Amino acid sequence: MHKKHFLFLFILTLVSKISFSNTEFRDLEGKVFNYPGPNCFGVAMFANDNVRTIRGVDLEEFSSFVMASCQRVESPIAGDIGTFHNGQDFIHAFMYLGNDFVLEKTGVDYLGQTPIHIRDISHTIFTFEASPECRRYGRGDRSCYNKLAFYRCQKGVSYHGEILSSLEDKIESGFKSLLEGEGILEEVVIELTELILDYERRVSLEPRNPMLSGRVISYQKQLLFLKRSI
Repeated sequence: MHKKHFLFLFILTLVSKISFSNTEFRDLEGKVFNYPGPNCFGVAMFANDNVRTIRGVDLEEFSSFVMASCQRVESPIAGDIGTFHNGQDFIHAFMYLGNDFVLEKTGVDYLGQTPIHIRDISHTIFTFEASPECRRYGRGDRSCYNKLAFYRCQKGVSYHGEILSSLEDKIESGFKSLLEGEGILEEVVIELTELILDYERRVSLEPRNPMLSGRVISYQKQLLFLKRSI
């Protein structure tokens, strides 16, 4: 086969494989953030329309979300959330886009900006299924491997009353502006500090809700990332 013809077929195949992804997801490819915090859990939940903006999502919030709003499935379809679990906790999450492609972010930006990627799931599996040490010294024993699982989750942000929802709108709007390079850091951080304190106080008055408790932790940690940047 002529090289040019082969290259054309390869590009055509690749385009057909990524055609499933709507404009919103394609626009996320390569996206980076001005400050640390946004992580794999935040991207997966945002892509599934469960948080208002991409931000840091703590393990407790993500785990509570999966328990309350998701059903494990054996065969994923586009829109399902994929996870890796080490036997104790979730260590990674991504959005399955179909045709063996995923949407994911693989870092919290401790050491520099980590972009959101759309890529083949084989890359994700190789990265998160087992550590280099496990692959090297495990001698084929898969007991050190992390477990891949897929979940079909309820879509849409959960609302917990008018006051809490209004506070969440304001908090996540503040995060979004700073993480995307808008607003004055010091001023928005002061505002966010007050909003999150109010949110935490109001959540403490509600019947115990692991999702809300986890969200408080997420907000506090994302705020801490921002404060460290001042």
